[in-house]
Amino acid sequence: MQVNAMSINRLPCFLRVCSLISLLAMLSACSESDDEPISEDTAPAASARVATEADLLSGSLARCVPGDFVLENENLRVIIQKAGRQWLSIGTFGGNIIDVSRKDAAGGMLPDHLEEFVIGLNIENTPNYTDIRIQNDGSDGAPAVICAAGPDDLLELANPSSAVSSFGVTLPTAADDRDLPVDIETCYSLAVGDKYVVLDSTFKNLSSETFDVFMTEYLNGSGQVEFFQVYAGFGDPTLTSSCPAETYVACDASEEGVCDRRRRRVLWTDS
Repeated sequence: MQVNAMSINRLPCFLRVCSLISLLAMLSACSESDDEPISEDTAPAASARVATEADLLSGSLARCVPGDFVLENENLRVIIQKAGRQWLSIGTFGGNIIDVSRKDAAGGMLPDHLEEFVIGLNIENTPNYTDIRIQNDGSDGAPAVICAAGPDDLLELANPSSAVSSFGVTLPTAADDRDLPVDIETCYSLAVGDKYVVLDSTFKNLSSETFDVFMTEYLNGSGQVEFFQVYAGFGDPTLTSSCPAETYVACDASEEGVCDRRRRRVLWTDS
């Protein structure tokens, strides 16, 4: 599980938080001729709809069922779980992205390798999306949009306040589990040609109080994933860069054997 902590924000009556999630990489597309006109029947389109049996994805991590929601264009099919208590992976409730598949060059669906993506508030809270609706089905050529709305609730998987207490650390009261007087709406949109979904989340403060919150993102990739390094990209690189010179440490025999272990490691690496 990967947890990305966002900065602390002061929460006024309305706070708009936009995040862009890159769900999958490049997808090749081809056509018989650059000059061949595209008919209305074959023109790329984005759509939003309620899932049926025909929309269900393949793969060991595919969790979608009829009644979930679908965003789809010529590159991706994305499943947003229907409302309700849907204990799955890191999520306690529905309204989150649970499946994503990209399409091959022939338009076929590749296996799903995503477990779930969930946003959080104050680390231990998450939206309980009780209402999910199709905002725009994409038939007008604009991005297809599905919106999920509901109150703040408990993210049962994450309880860092208890975990860090064993180390003698206490989380600030504002960051610990507390009932926040907020409503959250997240709209997922997918445009024609895009290879990512845009999340636009609005947090409405229902009280007269101004307070600070932590904004968090929980991503469980699971499935068959590849190792990633910033300078090398995906996959296992055949050549890696050396450690920065400032990280080298002088070693002598007075370090109670640590020096010997370092020497052996360096000799093994050079060989």
